[in-house]
Amino acid sequence: MSIEIGHPLERAARHDVRRVRPGVASLVLALSLISPACASRTTATTSGAASGLSFVIAANRIAGLPIAPETSYRRTVRYFARAGLHGSSSFPEGLCRLRFEKIGLSMAFITLDAGAATPANCILPNAVVTGSRWHTANGLHVGAPLQSMRRIFPRAYKTGKIPGKHWSIPTGSTVWWLANFASSSHAARPVLVAYVRGGRVAALGITIVGH
Repeated sequence: MSIEIGHPLERAARHDVRRVRPGVASLVLALSLISPACASRTTATTSGAASGLSFVIAANRIAGLPIAPETSYRRTVRYFARAGLHGSSSFPEGLCRLRFEKIGLSMAFITLDAGAATPANCILPNAVVTGSRWHTANGLHVGAPLQSMRRIFPRAYKTGKIPGKHWSIPTGSTVWWLANFASSSHAARPVLVAYVRGGRVAALGITIVGH
């Protein structure tokens, strides 16, 4: 969907992505940046069969790909290409989006540089996985009931319901931080999250918090 130049979301994206990484409100910023209202250009290639791909997600790893605040768009594309996967990409202003529909993985990257987002300057703030194949190392699967999530992650922290619609995020879901969110440092770090809707885990994900 395209929007008029100067749409409030477009202006917010231009302003926010040039700042240093956000603090504990990082998830809110990431969601505002990946709204589907932003204009984009899209390229797509056919996804091949994933060879030996892991469907495990953790705060610091997704499908075997190490995740850190500096994880880049290019590094991610190369990693999944080696597994035989070639996703679809789009580049709305200030963002690089990457989706591997075959395996239910969507990733949004931002640039902190002035000007357009490009594969060369985008780094990760957000990743989301859907489909029951995805699970955490300790056994929480997408689709599991909320009670199971609370049992497996007894320290899970509910951050609130997500208003509106956002690219790759299950509409109407509530965000729970599962792992790696407790820290005495404000340094940027990845946090494992769950998106809960209708009493079940609708998706799992990783978001970068801190600065």
